[in-house]
Amino acid sequence: TENQTHELIEGVYNALGSISWFGNVKGFKNSEPIWNLARYATDQWLSDVHQNQMTDLLCHDLRFHQASRLIEVEHTYFFKTLKLAHESCNTGEYEMSKYFAWTRKIGMALASGMRKSLGFLLHVNNNHWIAIVLDFAHSQILISDSLKHDPNSALLDILSWWTHHHTSRTFTTALLPTTVQHDTFSCGVLAFNALAHYILPEKYNLIDSNAVRDERLRVLLEVIKRHSDQTFRGIADGFQFTFSTPKSPEPD
Repeated sequence: TENQTHELIEGVYNALGSISWFGNVKGFKNSEPIWNLARYATDQWLSDVHQNQMTDLLCHDLRFHQASRLIEVEHTYFFKTLKLAHESCNTGEYEMSKYFAWTRKIGMALASGMRKSLGFLLHVNNNHWIAIVLDFAHSQILISDSLKHDPNSALLDILSWWTHHHTSRTFTTALLPTTVQHDTFSCGVLAFNALAHYILPEKYNLIDSNAVRDERLRVLLEVIKRHSDQTFRGIADGFQFTFSTPKSPEPD
């Protein structure tokens, strides 16, 4: 509603005024300049910096959920590693190189049943964000595309090769429930929302296409909150408190 939007804008205004614009964002895997946060409050396309920050927020939520032991969530660069692995699939490099050790470990955990699914965000055609879920329990490649484009054949070749390499099974392709995009800038938030809804549906509802700007502001507030929490924690760790808590009176 209009009132909720106004409250969000006021909250963002106050939050932005409470942090220093020097230095990097704290509390996330990748340390990025704080000034990058401003893009959440615009209609500009979100970069891999923002997509990975949202992924980190999801991973933090997942840590406190029982599904955390079954679901693997990776950053946007995961597919780049898969692509390189696919390019060297006939040389034996994927099986031997230390560069692919983490990718192999994930594939083995998924194939063995220690993990059930893997999710990540992916930038395609240099202008569009989508979400991918590899559901090893049901042998499915799930794709979220807010513009409803047909999956890229080269993308499917790489995903099909990797899943078959670790399971000897042929995965089918299906669509991941996703809010349809009606503008030129909301694919990043909608791709993340589709992934988050699949992983933690009780926390992340599919958002309305008209609420994308509000959702970007909500994400910005969450990122600032995590940054501020980590900043305070760092200050508190290095500060010598001089006060003591009052003691309860001794019993008579």
